[in-house]
Amino acid sequence: MSPAQDDEALFGRESLFRQKLHKLRSQWSESSSTGARKTTEELRGHTYLTGAEEALRGKDTTEMERLALLDSVTGLYNQQAITKILRTEVKRAKRYKRPVAVIFVEPDQFDEISSRGGNLAAEAMLRGLSEMLLKTFRDVDVPARFTATRFMVVCPETNAHGAAIISERLRERVANEYMIEIDQNWYVTVSVSYAAFPKHALSVEELLERSEQALVRAQAAGGDRCEPA
Repeated sequence: MSPAQDDEALFGRESLFRQKLHKLRSQWSESSSTGARKTTEELRGHTYLTGAEEALRGKDTTEMERLALLDSVTGLYNQQAITKILRTEVKRAKRYKRPVAVIFVEPDQFDEISSRGGNLAAEAMLRGLSEMLLKTFRDVDVPARFTATRFMVVCPETNAHGAAIISERLRERVANEYMIEIDQNWYVTVSVSYAAFPKHALSVEELLERSEQALVRAQAAGGDRCEPA
């Protein structure tokens, strides 16, 4: 690939990772709406295991791709997928001497909502937050469910200042606009942290560690705040 083609790939591309996510999510939404009915029918006909075996043999590659890449609750990338994406973006950032940022987002009320409202309320909250991430971040930014309670967003071409701006924008939007209604009204805030290459860290592992440390500080301070690495 020539230098000109390299530059086009870096600066002129739409996010292939985000495009892939939208495609998989559209398929995931369709399958989610019919999943319970399909599973019931398969169980009644004793074909569920047969279907799984066929998928494992590669006969249902689309379904296997979704299972491998997407979180089953939010329809975002899972931890394994987003870690690979982050490695790709850090490698690109090093090659072109460009920044890239990692942002962690965690709802402050997860334990309370989960204990009082049950799994239904907790999963509804996570799905709602996943949609806010998609709407708030740019098309080139790639969100994921990183752990049971934590989201991660990979932000290419984003330095520490840019990460601070988008992190605060998300925090304010959640605090001012987000509420779930299951049995009662649940108001949600988030703790947000960020770390940027090369200002805060020079490796994937260090980026994740520094961002996690900042998230712990934000939560220890009472939540509903953004904290830099």
